[in-house]
Amino acid sequence: MFRSNGHGRAGLAAFFVVLCMCSPAHAGVKSADGAWTSLSANVPAPSARREHVAIYDAANNRYLMFGGYGYGSTSADYNFNEVWSLTMSDPPTWSLLTVSGTPPGPRKQSQWGYDIARNRLLVFGGYGQHYGGSENVTWQNDVWQLSLLDETPTWTELFPTGTPPTGRLAGISVYDPLRQRFVGFGGTAGAPVDTWSLDLSGDPAWGVIDTGGQNPAGAYGMGCIYDPLRDRMVV
Repeated sequence: MFRSNGHGRAGLAAFFVVLCMCSPAHAGVKSADGAWTSLSANVPAPSARREHVAIYDAANNRYLMFGGYGYGSTSADYNFNEVWSLTMSDPPTWSLLTVSGTPPGPRKQSQWGYDIARNRLLVFGGYGQHYGGSENVTWQNDVWQLSLLDETPTWTELFPTGTPPTGRLAGISVYDPLRQRFVGFGGTAGAPVDTWSLDLSGDPAWGVIDTGGQNPAGAYGMGCIYDPLRDRMVV
């Protein structure tokens, strides 16, 4: 567990829904009584994939997914850089979103966070290509935002000051709304166990969080949440 030095603020509690792709046309969601229910979503739907980014876009009441790996991709190493939306209204409906700006290259196992105040998705690194095309597939350490404020989402690459984390995949991350920063930990490519931050309160700036040498092992496939009531990241 990583706890910030500040105090928790219960009024900033937010509920984040994460759905798991179960098949090209179905997603699982946990109902109030604890039973899983298969949602019958309209098609066309995303092709089967894994290792993608997923958030609940609260302002637009929809599930969004970006990137991932699957044999339906024609990009290098079978990676995607599409953005798909699943409406949470009845009936759930899939759509491939039209986005503006230059998107990140196809990639899998990125670290990500959702900035609910600015309604944007933040994506760091992953294994894939920076911009796409004929580039080599490698561990990336670039950072992007997808603004969801307008009808057409817009990709923007951020160029923070300071030293970025090393390129990696399969790390974990959260968005810390109290301090307006993106916080990440771990990953593969040497199994790093650093805890890094991207300050977004002003001009973006990289930083390293001193945890006093206390940290989880640099494992593969970790999961985490941000607990807004207690102001902490739980791994």
